[in-house]
Amino acid sequence: TELTHLHELTTKLADAAVSQPAPFQTSTLQTQQPAPLILNLSMPNLPEMAKRANHPNVKIWEQTEWKRKVERCRNKGEHLDKLGFLTDSNGIEISKAHIKQITEGAKMLWNEMKQHSIAPGKWKKKTNQAKAFFMHHMLKDFIEF
Repeated sequence: TELTHLHELTTKLADAAVSQPAPFQTSTLQTQQPAPLILNLSMPNLPEMAKRANHPNVKIWEQTEWKRKVERCRNKGEHLDKLGFLTDSNGIEISKAHIKQITEGAKMLWNEMKQHSIAPGKWKKKTNQAKAFFMHHMLKDFIEF
């Protein structure tokens, strides 16, 4: 009869609603995690590190040299740009526009790593996987890096 059919239909709908979570059920949304990024471990090797002897016009080569220069300038009351050590292979400072491109590229890579749960809280706590991913893309996109 019509009443029996309506009862069966109602039972089927109720069963379907119980077996699937509601679309806005809080517990479901909280447990969903982005899929982990699986980095291709056969990523091309990083290029060989540049050698100071091949770039005699590059004045700042080591981080300690940059720190000494910053300190000397600070003592004289002079200001240096935070990324003022970045130069091309001839030792010529790169433009502020290009530094902006580099920092935007780095932010995009960092966001990519965050989205896939491989970004460290601090860079000094990075994993080899995160470092390889970041360095590979920075070196590919920016020769100064």
